[in-house]
Amino acid sequence: MIEGEIVFQIVFSAVSAIGAYFAFRAKKEAGEANRAVNHTEKDQPRLYDIALSNYEGLARIKERQKGMEKTVEKLSEAQDRQSRQLHDHQLQLAKHGALLERAWQKELNDKS
Repeated sequence: MIEGEIVFQIVFSAVSAIGAYFAFRAKKEAGEANRAVNHTEKDQPRLYDIALSNYEGLARIKERQKGMEKTVEKLSEAQDRQSRQLHDHQLQLAKHGALLERAWQKELNDKS
């Protein structure tokens, strides 16, 4: 019976030692992950702060983009309006050119 207790204690001690080893490794890895994420030992921003800063920067960029899109729409409308005005001017110049051409031809015919 004493031999059974000794074997049980050896097995129990071995399991306890293995459990303690894995607990130590888990604590060490968790600490490393925490340091990597939170930069607790260095003068660096935490990953959360970096992500938040990136989000805020992206929000500002999107706002600027919306403003630029509105500006582009206004410019496009102005260009369309100017294009129509230029087309109207082109038609008027063509009419005036035709009138001048006829007047010039008439003057040439009158001199002949």
